[in-house]
Amino acid sequence: MTRCMTNGHGIETPATAQATLGLAFRLSGEVEEGRITTEIFKRGITVHTGGDGLRLPSFPEGTDQNLKDGIFNIVLNALSASALTVDETLDEVFGKASTDTDLTRIGIRVMVNQLRNAFAHNPWRPK
Repeated sequence: MTRCMTNGHGIETPATAQATLGLAFRLSGEVEEGRITTEIFKRGITVHTGGDGLRLPSFPEGTDQNLKDGIFNIVLNALSASALTVDETLDEVFGKASTDTDLTRIGIRVMVNQLRNAFAHNPWRPK
């Protein structure tokens, strides 16, 4: 499967969700291995918005815990987007779950839908 990511102008696909989740896991691994450190907080950056951009100032008081919490949230958001994408893809490929007659697929769809719902009701603390 080709892994691609959109840039906000393309069509989101399962490959987009897979690539985003993979990147989130890679970034998390870099934080865990100490290759991304609190040094990242010491520089301001410009967030490109299509115009002049938005300046995000440095955050020199950022701690290791801030970094760990932040990367956890990035992974959590990527998981959430993946669950949503899988649920929508199943609907697109097989029709609505309520009309599906394949018992094995119904079980999978129920689990995927529950995962999606866990994030939908509280994306910061899915349950």
